[in-house]
Formats: sequence, structure tokens, C-alpha cells
Amino acid sequence: MDKGSNKLSFYAVILALLCMFTIKCKLLSEKDLSNTKQPVAIAWDIFGYYMYLPSNFIYSDPYLENEKWVREIRAKYDPSPTSYQFRTVDGKKQVNIYMMGHAIIWAPGFFVAHWLAEPLGYVADGYSLPYQFSLIITAMLFTIIGLFLTRKILLEYFNDKITSMVLILIVFGTNYFFQVGLDGTMPHNFIFTMNAAILWLTIRWHKEYKLWQAVTLGLVIGLSILVRPTQIIWVLVPLLWNVTGINSAKEKWVLYKTKISHLILYSLSIAIFGLLQALYWKAGTGKFIYFAPSESFSLLSPYTFEFLFSFKKGWLIYTPVMSLSLIGFILLFRTHRNIALALTALAIAHIYLLSSWECWWFAASFSQRPMVDIYPLLAITAGVAITALLASKKTILYTGSVVITLLISLNLFQTWQYSNNIISPDRMTRKYYREIFLKTCIPEGALQYLEVERSFETEEHFSGDPNNFVRKVIFHADYEGEVADDKKQGVVDTFAFAGKKCFRLDSMLSFSPSFNEEYYSHTDKSYIWIIATVKVFPLVPVLESNSALVVTFDSDGKLYKYAARSLNPDSLKLHQWNEIRLEYLSPYVRHRDDHIQVYYWNIGKAPVYIDDIKVEVLEPKITW
Repeated sequence: MDKGSNKLSFYAVILALLCMFTIKCKLLSEKDLSNTKQPVAIAWDIFGYYMYLPSNFIYSDPYLENEKWVREIRAKYDPSPTSYQFRTVDGKKQVNIYMMGHAIIWAPGFFVAHWLAEPLGYVADGYSLPYQFSLIITAMLFTIIGLFLTRKILLEYFNDKITSMVLILIVFGTNYFFQVGLDGTMPHNFIFTMNAAILWLTIRWHKEYKLWQAVTLGLVIGLSILVRPTQIIWVLVPLLWNVTGINSAKEKWVLYKTKISHLILYSLSIAIFGLLQALYWKAGTGKFIYFAPSESFSLLSPYTFEFLFSFKKGWLIYTPVMSLSLIGFILLFRTHRNIALALTALAIAHIYLLSSWECWWFAASFSQRPMVDIYPLLAITAGVAITALLASKKTILYTGSVVITLLISLNLFQTWQYSNNIISPDRMTRKYYREIFLKTCIPEGALQYLEVERSFETEEHFSGDPNNFVRKVIFHADYEGEVADDKKQGVVDTFAFAGKKCFRLDSMLSFSPSFNEEYYSHTDKSYIWIIATVKVFPLVPVLESNSALVVTFDSDGKLYKYAARSLNPDSLKLHQWNEIRLEYLSPYVRHRDDHIQVYYWNIGKAPVYIDDIKVEVLEPKITW
């Protein structure tokens, strides 16, 4: 194809970059850059991804064992309210729950920022403005590379006009515009670019069979896995490329045997980055493999429907124009059969894995942000669908063109709504969406239809209007009646808070009888407040032998919200009855058979007596 004839798609990329970077610069100009407690880039998840760099290369403390500098950074920059990005191992070492792929990508910019920080008048602490901007500049470079690579991929299969249309559709018609253009330091910008590189290198290797292409392909896949482990499914792309059936699969196997050196170096290239992570885990935990994410996968019961269609965060609800890409998969087997199996298998695996994630809405974000990762792939199927549309009858062509234009406009408007807090990042419901649809401000009374606001604070307190809730007791244990056989030895009649009996916990019996029942057996509401109380008679100070009232939420035995409350050492009264009160907001319920559990736990060895455990719920009268 004549390169000189592809100017239109080149200008489409330039237009997209100018729009996104102009808005990004405007948003940065509105920030108070002197206020370090409003981080420009290094906050929340990014704080975890990035921590590998300063902890290793500035503080020589890869496992955050020196709490002084970590406390100082937190106090000065306030990157996140909790330390959810780390897990404590062996009582001292803090191991990063995120993998180091991001840090490797950011490393060149980090070293330049470290070199420039003091000459520019900033503290060389790893978090001052030069470091923050190094992340943003790196993200911008990846955005440029990603879009130009996507353009090159599309020009392999479509003409310049269709390529331009697809690029405009992907950038302006999807959540790419927000996730990459306005929030580009998150993983999806980088993975988008790496996946575009994987596709491009796969295409080139299958045409030219050059060794450097195989090695580079392995390095890109390996690095992308180190950014997001689910990227391992991208090995399917080169494996299934040009495979259309059994005969072509046999031919592919013969090809691999003739290119065995390529295959070996490709595999080693993937493994190189994994070795770095394994060495970090080994030194910190004693294990070569250590995963400690805050959520897990539900592979046997994925949330695929919710992932695609829910008003909370459904991809096709908030990015409806991508229905065009899904239609393109049907046509792909007729128009580009040699790549249809590879692209379809990858897309299905990607959606299945992501919708199996227990936090399937992926926290605060616009639409389904991880779908941005495979937009280079979906750009191809969108191109197939647009090609078919342009070749259709005029009535279908005009109707389709109007619908696509309206959907692109809707995406830009909803992106504006999200940026202005009209669309909520994680509390959307059908009723609220209907109330704010095409609105430039939130209508009066609409906020009541949002999901309940969940705090990141470790200690929760009910702050609603009691008149809007129904209060009821769902459990009360005073130990005057029957107790399960395995707990009978704990019931004593030496003394009691009320009645004649109480329950004794010691080193041999650490847990009280528990309340453990299904959530929906007590309410049909989307959330409740749980108020748990217990009377405690301690014999020794808390610092000598701790104990706590515990409330948990679990799915098939796996906890996904845990809260515990101990006696307050400052108001503790020994050899007297004290009360512990724990207020607990139920999490977003994952499955209908998920359980609430309430119990008392004697963590230490000294005996402690408890009585009168009560569990009350505050059930909202109105809910979404």
C-alpha cells in the first residue's frame, strides 16, 4: 500500500492526540501543584505499582522495613488512606501486592526525574513534582506509540479511510478517551500499547520470520504479564495466528519445528521478566511465587452479564458503540478467516477472566476500564463491521452512520458527566442512570438512587437518618440456653452480665459460638448496617492478651470484608463488664448465598469472659 496515500489516518491520530493532551494539560493547569497532598499521578494503585523504584533506588528498602521514611512520604503526599498495596510478612517485611512491570516501564523517566529534581529546586525523595510528571510523560509517550501501532495494524487490513474511521471511533467513542487520554498512568494505557505491539509483531513475524521479531514479541508479552498477570492469555495470539482448522494447525506445528531457535528464544524472552518478580518474592517471602491480591477470581460463576450489561459498570451500557466490534467477530470468519480464531479466542478469554474477578466493576472508573486493554484487537473487528456497513444499502448505511455518530457523541457527553461527578465512579444504578441521562446537573432527589457510599476508613460509623431505616435484632446469645456441643465447655455459671451464665474463652477455646447465616435470609435489600455488641469481662490488660469482636462477609468460605474491634485500653476496666460495639456496612453482595458471620475471638492466651452478644441490623426503607 502506498504510504503517501495514508495521510488521512495519520491526521486522525494527530487529532486524537491533540484533543486528549490538550484536555490533560488543562486539567493539570487547574491543579494546585504546590499542594503535595493532592498527588498529580502517584496515588492509590499507582502508589503500589511505583513503590518498587523509590524503595529500591533511593531508600535501599525494598520491603519497607524502615517505617520512618514511609510515614514521612505518607504524611507529606497522602497517596492513599490505607496501605492496601502491601502485605506484611514475618511481622516486618511489607511485600508489594502489585507486580513490578509498571515500575520497569517507568524506570527511565524515574531516573531522569531523580537526576533533575534537586537542580530544579525539588526534593529528590521519589515523589516530588519531577517524579510525578515523569509518570505522566511516560504515559503520553505510550499513548502516542499505541495509537500509531494500532494505525499500522489497521492499514494491514483496511484502506486509509476505514482506518481513520476506526481510530476516531476507538478514541472518541469509547472509554479509551477517559482512561488513556485523561487518566493515562493506570495500567490500561500501557497494556493497550503492548497489546498493539504484540499484534504488530505477530503480523510481521508471520510475514518475514525474523529472529529479532520473535525475541521482541516474547519480551513484550513477558513485560505485559508483569504488568497484569492475566496478559498470559496473549500467548494465544501468535500460537493461533493463521490457524483455521486441523490442517492449518498441523502446518503451524511444522513451521514451529523449522523455527525452533525462534521458539526457544521467544519463550526465554517471556520468562526473563518473570524471573525478576520471582527473585523479589523469594527474598521477601521465601517463596518464588507469592500472590496476595485483595480480591480473587470466581472462575466457576463469572459475572459476565453484569460486566457487560449492568448499570453499575456494564461495558456495553457505557460504551455501546463497541457493539459494532462484537458484530465484526461474526463477519471476521468470512473476511479474515486466518486471524479469526486467534482474535475470537483471545477476546472470549479476556472477557471471561475479567468478568470472573470478584470486584468485577474494577473500583472507581468509567465503563469497564480493563476492556481498553484489547481495543487494538477490537479495532480490527470494528473495521470489519464498518467495511460491511459502507458496502450495504444506502438506508442501512445512513441509519448506521447516524447511530454511530450519536453513540460517539453520547460517549463524549458521558465522559464529561463522569469528569464532573454526575456519573458516579462506583455507585451507579439503573434508577440513577435514568435520572441523570443527558443531564448537565444532578436532578433534585436523584442522589437517593445511588448505591450506598462505602468508606475506605478502617472504622465505620452509621451516619444516616435512623428514620429511614428499620431496626431489628437477628441474633442474641446470652448462653442461658443450648450451645453447640463443641462449645459447651465454654459455658460457665461463675458469674454473668445478665442471667446466670456467660462464656469463657482461653488458650484452649479461642472462638465463641458464632452467628453465621446467609445475607439474604435476613434481608432483600442491597445493603444493611450491622450493629454488633458484646459484653466483655477481661482479667488482664489488652496489651497482655488481646481479644476482639469480629464481623465478616464471606463467599464460599473466602472473606471479602473483615472488621474487628478490641477493647479500648484507655477506658478498659479490669474485672468488670465492658462493652464493645462494632458498626459494619455490608459490602457489595457477590452471590445470593454469601454469609454474614459474627463472633468473639480470644487472640491471646489469658482467659476472658463474654456475655450478651447481640447482632442488630439497620435495613433501609428505600434502596436502589
